[in-house]
Amino acid sequence: ARNIASGFLNRKSWSIDELKNFDLIFYTTTDSNGKDFSEDKSDFYCHLDGLKIVMRGRVLVTESTMNSEYLDKNLKVYSSQILCDGFVVRLEDEMVAIKWNHEGTRSTVRNIEWRQSRYGKFTPVLKIDPVDIAGATVSNVSGSNYSLLKSKGIGIGSIISVVRSGEIIPYVDHVEKRSDVINAPEVCPECGGELVIDGTDLYCKNPECGNINRKRIHNFINVVCKIDGLGNSIIDKYLDYAAEDNNDLISFVHFFKQNGIQTFDKFKSAPGIGESAVKLLNEVYVSLNNPVSEQDFLLGLGIKGYGETSIKKSLVDNSIDDILEKIENGSQISGVNIQARKSLFENLDFIRKMQGEMTICRTTTNTSDDVIQICLTEKL
Repeated sequence: ARNIASGFLNRKSWSIDELKNFDLIFYTTTDSNGKDFSEDKSDFYCHLDGLKIVMRGRVLVTESTMNSEYLDKNLKVYSSQILCDGFVVRLEDEMVAIKWNHEGTRSTVRNIEWRQSRYGKFTPVLKIDPVDIAGATVSNVSGSNYSLLKSKGIGIGSIISVVRSGEIIPYVDHVEKRSDVINAPEVCPECGGELVIDGTDLYCKNPECGNINRKRIHNFINVVCKIDGLGNSIIDKYLDYAAEDNNDLISFVHFFKQNGIQTFDKFKSAPGIGESAVKLLNEVYVSLNNPVSEQDFLLGLGIKGYGETSIKKSLVDNSIDDILEKIENGSQISGVNIQARKSLFENLDFIRKMQGEMTICRTTTNTSDDVIQICLTEKL
């Protein structure tokens, strides 16, 4: 499927040997004036030069045959030759894409793994009997959230139908056999705190939870320092062996900036740690002691609902201090929705303490120089 190939080619790195698994297939060709050739002429020139072309097929559609059964029957014919998930229907001069998922593949849920985010939310991952779907072996399926499992009867022993959205993301299409055994934790496995249902999700609300704090540290270092090769496992090793219980983000940054270099000898004694890991942590030390942009600082804090787009918009006419002051007195801020306002208000003290630990440089945005990309579809 082309989105699999596109995802592969957009990876940070790939080898020439891996590229040999792909064929270059031409969909259309263009003349020297930038105008696309017709399909017939494009195919003619490709054949002339020995180039592979996309498989073309047409199905006549009338008012009486324009239904899912007719299209599904023809889709299966083409799907037997090439991965295909729909048709492009031409109505006079307009073209409309009609897509639907393939039939689901049956499997049994064998276990449910609950993974905690840096916001304290627990997300279920269904461990299923491995099945082949659209050329890929699938053994993990997202369970979405706690409430969905309860309402749909998805649990250990459930027989489910799995499809891959866009041939990429596996999800549960429907449940053929229900089970109430969801294996959900009753207390946080990290801190032992009580778990609560907030909306559709299961949360640990303990602000001192060690797992939440670690994930916050991971996010901050990854966003602010941007160091290639620095994995979360190295950060965790440092926290385990040399951080001296400074495991929340504020105390970690304060401790590391003051004492980081002096702890590296102790860190090297951790199992599996070599000079390369110490070198990476030294880069973290340098980065944290250098000025950081307002945008990276706010993004690194990982405030729920306050993502990159909102941060960029809010910083156009405001500094961080302006934003915090407006949140405190209830003034409107461009690009900040209700959820982000609530999260920012709840974290005012946290943000100000982090400001005191970092050197933050103001970055101004000249909106007249911004490049705005707009995609116009053919129908529009």
